[in-house]
Amino acid sequence: MDRIEEIEKICHDDWIKTQDGKIFVYKIMDCILDLQLEDKQEYFINILINGITDKQLSTLDKYNFIDILRKLSKNSLIILSELYNLYKDVVRIPGREIIGKPYPIIDKIEIAKKLSHKIHPYITNSALYELEGCGLFSNIAIKLTA
Repeated sequence: MDRIEEIEKICHDDWIKTQDGKIFVYKIMDCILDLQLEDKQEYFINILINGITDKQLSTLDKYNFIDILRKLSKNSLIILSELYNLYKDVVRIPGREIIGKPYPIIDKIEIAKKLSHKIHPYITNSALYELEGCGLFSNIAIKLTA
């Protein structure tokens, strides 16, 4: 019921009346109604709500989230969540500068060891390759200037 109330609130947002907003909502609804993606419905609902309410996120980033979520297996999403918990303080995001710390290297063996108390290392390793294949990791540091 909470989710339904949240969706009702965002239905009045001006952005969803724009062409980008309409396409975004159509893409999300297509995913929510796709039976092959049924196990990810809650994630798509989160993208719908956050995609409409987060005014700083670009439309391209919103579409990218949809595409990545469509591609990733449920196992990889679980591993991605675990990686977030492990590395949330060292991830580079716009507006956060971490001085003096190198970019984290994705060491598959080390991550599998850290998660082995919860998840079998083979599953972790497989998920890491899948996440890497979707372009979610890069060891290349590029400083973007405005």
